Amino acid sequence: MKYQNLTEFLPYFAEGQSGGKWQGGKQADRQVIMPYVAYNEKIGGFFKEFSHSELADHDYGEKMDARGWWKESAMESAIAEMSAKDVGTCITAIWRRDRFSEGTILRFIKNGILAKLLARLKELDEGK
Repeated sequence: MKYQNLTEFLPYFAEGQSGGKWQGGKQADRQVIMPYVAYNEKIGGFFKEFSHSELADHDYGEKMDARGWWKESAMESAIAEMSAKDVGTCITAIWRRDRFSEGTILRFIKNGILAKLLARLKELDEGK
């Protein structure tokens, strides 16, 4: 199976899983430690694996704009019809968005969209 190295992480994205936790946001020695999400090892491993895959999409912004997938509900409603490349576009967008909006990955784990994207990728990989 072509994407098994990615879809094997599906259980770690199951809806309701924590995936990580917020840390920081405290003051120590007159310095404020900005809040950040410490993702667990499995989530970090997934994104490392994803970054080396053919699905990482450098042109994700234009595609997300064109399809209206920046709106979470639009992305979620389109998952059943997505190609593997489309799934890659969405995962890339979530991953990159987290760089500028800390906690995005955590939100997409909690709302179940990342799990649905990986489940779709698994369906495509199994030829369903």
